[in-house]
Amino acid sequence: MDRRDQIAVGSILKAGRHMGRDRYQEGRVVLVGNRVKKWRGHFYLYQRQADGSEVRRHRNILLGFKAELDKGAAREKLRDIIARETKNIAPAPVAVTLRWFYENRFLPQKEEQWKVTSRPKTKRFIEHYLLKRFGETMMGDLDKFTLQTYLNELAPRYSRSVLAKIRVYFHSILDEAVELEMLIKSPAAKLAVPRSGKKVASVHLTPEQIPQILFDLSDRDRLIVRMFLVLGLRPGEMFALRWNDKESNSLRIDSSISDGVEVETKTMGSDAAVWLPASIDTELEFLRTTAKDASPKPSSSRQAAERP
Repeated sequence: MDRRDQIAVGSILKAGRHMGRDRYQEGRVVLVGNRVKKWRGHFYLYQRQADGSEVRRHRNILLGFKAELDKGAAREKLRDIIARETKNIAPAPVAVTLRWFYENRFLPQKEEQWKVTSRPKTKRFIEHYLLKRFGETMMGDLDKFTLQTYLNELAPRYSRSVLAKIRVYFHSILDEAVELEMLIKSPAAKLAVPRSGKKVASVHLTPEQIPQILFDLSDRDRLIVRMFLVLGLRPGEMFALRWNDKESNSLRIDSSISDGVEVETKTMGSDAAVWLPASIDTELEFLRTTAKDASPKPSSSRQAAERP
């Protein structure tokens, strides 16, 4: 542990000693209800008795309907109620940088929950768009105005999807800091995704262009394009196919290729059989007869045949 980490850990421990956890509280928000979902908040009241002792009493209160409040808004409403009823005094934010929190608190918890193939891209995205600008900023110095201004500055050059993704990661990281009681509230809770000035190219093939493209392709490539068009497969699912995935009038989809790595399908619904039209079935059988080797090959997850 280097000197900067030692200082950061020391500040956390020092802040923890002064938080007065028996008095300052964030409370807990839970979703209740079977048919109509509602947010209910839980917290404690401390009542002083005649002999000077205190009794802790549990309180729960209805905060609103899920259709009207997201979890962040429900938490903020609960904090306001707690402040009114208990006269809470919030602790000062812990003195660590955004980068320190991300590397030492957020990433160790969240990285294993990310899809293996998406982890490098996710970390590169956060490094480039969040940490490059705010990595050395102290957590307590981050505020909504600064983050919203940053998103607005990016809007003319980036698509709405990129801007939305930046907001999601800001919210995720800072919300976790609130959960760990290292921030009082998340400055990203009410960030708005600005209107993007970058137009996203939207080019589509016309019905007249498709036959011309198929005519110009070789037999194998034409079959691949037809399977994309007719079966609606994702690219990763297509290129993970092996000969023994072909069954009677169907294709078994149970894996996908992403960044050169074979993984499970994207969703449970994707792990299924896809109907195979007779024309494509016939072409696949012909391709199998002309393949150099269509025998089964061992795979890390199952016995599989060489991809067509």
